[in-house]
This record gives sequence, C-alpha cells and structure tokens, in this order.
Amino acid sequence: MLLAEDLALEVFNNEKQTIEEYLALKEQAAQIEAKLKAIKRTIEETVSVGSACAYGGYKVTLSECIRENFSLKAARFTVPAEVLAPFVTLTTYTQLRVK
Repeated sequence: MLLAEDLALEVFNNEKQTIEEYLALKEQAAQIEAKLKAIKRTIEETVSVGSACAYGGYKVTLSECIRENFSLKAARFTVPAEVLAPFVTLTTYTQLRVK
C-alpha cells in the first residue's frame, strides 16, 4: 500500500513528466514551424503572384489577399459605446503558460 508521501511523489513525478513532455513537444512544434516558413519562402520566391505553375508535380498558385481590420480601440475614442455595442462580440479563451 502506498503511503501518502509515496503517492504525493508519484503524482508530482507524473505532473513533471507531463510538463516536460509538453515543453519538448512545444519546442518540436516551433522547429517544424520555422522549417515550414523557410519552405514557404522558397516556394513563394519561385511562383509569381496571380499565376499558377507546376512545382514538383503539384499545381501551385500564389494569391495576394487583402484583409481589412477594424480597430475597436480607436473606435472607442470617437464613437459612443451604445453605437458600438451591437457590433462588438466578446470571446473568452484560456491561455496556458509554463515557465
């Protein structure tokens, strides 16, 4: 039968192992992301915007996209809150930080 101290140590080791695995996977993901960005840059340097071409047996297109952003922070200084209210939605999310 496990003593309370042994149980606490086992839980701690499992938690430590979980965090260490999380951090290792996060590092691997960062390395993969960096490699993906480098490959993407290489492809983008080869393909012209607005055209399609054969690249390694694949049809590749490079399109320019335009995104409009609305600055809610700036709008709050110039537009009354009651006017903005119908256009504002709040999103809740969680954020995990491990140091």
